[in-house]
Amino acid sequence: MIGTTCPRFKRETEAVLNLHAKGKSKLMEFLHTQNITVKSPIDISLLYLALTNVMDLNQASVPDWVPSKLGELKNASLDGYRLLSKTTLQQQLNGGAFLKRIVDDSRKFINGSLPGRQIAVYSGDERLFYGVMDILGLPAFELPNSGSAVVFELVSRGEQYLVKVLFYLGPDSEGNIWLPLNLRMGNATTLTPLDVFEKNIEYALPSGDPRKLCSGASSLISNFLLIGGLLALLSRVINCTSE
Repeated sequence: MIGTTCPRFKRETEAVLNLHAKGKSKLMEFLHTQNITVKSPIDISLLYLALTNVMDLNQASVPDWVPSKLGELKNASLDGYRLLSKTTLQQQLNGGAFLKRIVDDSRKFINGSLPGRQIAVYSGDERLFYGVMDILGLPAFELPNSGSAVVFELVSRGEQYLVKVLFYLGPDSEGNIWLPLNLRMGNATTLTPLDVFEKNIEYALPSGDPRKLCSGASSLISNFLLIGGLLALLSRVINCTSE
């Protein structure tokens, strides 16, 4: 869904890094001693995902220093994701275009121009996940598991339509794997009227065709597939259901 592969996103993120970069951290200097070149926390987030993916497959195949540095790598990764949502343009390209599709499809279903279609499935990566969470006002402090999903459910109550957002924790999670998210939009909690939902996020929704926002030169993050082949975050949209 557009996102971090956009040329305009590259230029905007480069400007953000120039403004917010604090020079090399001790972690970055350590990684340099291990012959790993990282220029920003955004690079560290890709490294962290690759290492954790490899560890899930075979812990013995990672360098000896990795287990002791995982906490630092994780925190730096979260910092990196926050740098991807610093400006409105970043939000529109990474998360906003996806949420615009959610709202538009919901409207189409309500007015009958999306007949017979109740479930739409989209895929994305962790960068899209954090972009969506940031726009929804839900700061994320954990990295999503492989196979996890964000589910947007349109609930009909008479003449009113409400949005319910669930986080599916993934197949390897224990206990309750469906977590309802409290959006805190107006007086709403886990069920938010569609109009209220759209109004609260409209600043991040691209106007017109989102693809027109994506013009320009080369892309900052051109490899949309994550290093190590990590399974992409699955985002699902359930366009209509009744409670």
